[in-house]
Amino acid sequence: MLLSPSPYAAIYPQQYIAYRSDVTSTAEEPAITIDGNLDKPFWNDIPWTEDFVDISTNTPPSQRTMVKMRWDDHFLFVGARMEETDVWATLTEENSVIFQDNDFEIFVDCDGSNHNYKEFEINALGTTWTLLLDKPYDDGGGENSKRVDPVNGYDMSPFIRSATKVYPNDAINRPDVRNTHWTAEVALPISKLMERNELAKRPSDGHQWRINFSRVQWGVKVNEKGEYEKKPCCQSCAVPGTAAEDNWTWSPQGKVQCIFLNDGVFAIQFVDKSKK
Repeated sequence: MLLSPSPYAAIYPQQYIAYRSDVTSTAEEPAITIDGNLDKPFWNDIPWTEDFVDISTNTPPSQRTMVKMRWDDHFLFVGARMEETDVWATLTEENSVIFQDNDFEIFVDCDGSNHNYKEFEINALGTTWTLLLDKPYDDGGGENSKRVDPVNGYDMSPFIRSATKVYPNDAINRPDVRNTHWTAEVALPISKLMERNELAKRPSDGHQWRINFSRVQWGVKVNEKGEYEKKPCCQSCAVPGTAAEDNWTWSPQGKVQCIFLNDGVFAIQFVDKSKK
């Protein structure tokens, strides 16, 4: 008997096996130096994810994005590689709205509930924004962060570590240099990722968390001063060239502002052995 293809196959999230690190962190400090460089033994032989796709359309992204992951008892490690010919960023104040620049974003839902999930964003300058969403924006969710509440807002300090590296030669905001890509390296503290998720379980062999990644991409132009200037020019909008940003994700969602649309399906599985 021939079985028909699953009608849900088109929206089934990507899956990734994350191998335990062969070096061990402390609760306060990752076991490796987080410097944005992914060309080091820690990341050797760790596979990349599939290329990112547009969040809601079939338009192929103009530049590739890939991610790799590892973990230990205290940190979830993420390395990302963004192809980019014009590396540009402006925001330098922590907990700015980073997606107003080109950025890389991480979303972690450690109990599969769609509630109190954590978000991390970083631009090519290494400026970051961390926040907690009590529920998705489409369900009336709101941001809990130091940006909203500088005293009591959620963040991942003091243990989070992150860095970026721009190729070639750390050349950023330089129209005279043809860039090839930039990378982001992040160590997310597991204790902070699990805050306010009472049913969450720590990573262990065979356990699963939901995770997704996004890249926001704005168009830029070179102005009369010879400097980059944002010129929104959406590639995947219904009318190409619209003054908006592109949103490229690892696992497509069908609409913007809905990173965990696919309820009940996990996207990362932890394996308690080294890939090496």
